[in-house]
Amino acid sequence: MSDRFVIVIEGVDKTGKSSLAAALRETLGWPVVKSSQTTGPDAALQEYLDVLEHQKGHFIADRFHLGESVYGPVYRGTPPMDDAAVRLVEIRLLERGCLLVLMEDYAAAIAGRFKAHGEDFARAADVSDLLLRFDNEWRRSRLAKIRARWDELVVPQAVLGVVQQLMRGMVR
Repeated sequence: MSDRFVIVIEGVDKTGKSSLAAALRETLGWPVVKSSQTTGPDAALQEYLDVLEHQKGHFIADRFHLGESVYGPVYRGTPPMDDAAVRLVEIRLLERGCLLVLMEDYAAAIAGRFKAHGEDFARAADVSDLLLRFDNEWRRSRLAKIRARWDELVVPQAVLGVVQQLMRGMVR
């Protein structure tokens, strides 16, 4: 069995990524690597590959490469990695063993959480666009993947079940 499995949690802000990562950390004892914005387009690929090389055991990624592909064009006008670089990161994730979890919710609910936290980013139309972008990236991914809507009683257990199945399948 691989001792380097990765759970990558992606999705629009305010969908429960960090809550899921914390629940999984508590249950599994795996460290959480929080990724947001890389230092720049020329460094993005290498930064993700470095995390995968230097993180020796299992870990949970609270956002990783797909977040950059979605938010990069929104905030900087261009993604920091081209499609080939994204696929190279995914090849490295496949080599380790990986589950991609896409956290989702209704656009209005997400926008409401932004507003409740005093953040002005959250027009429902903006959130809908981000949800669509994440959906497109999720569909293109070749990683084992599931979708989830945050529920503290159900989602962590469902993710754990899928991880256990995937890890059992990795026994050589």
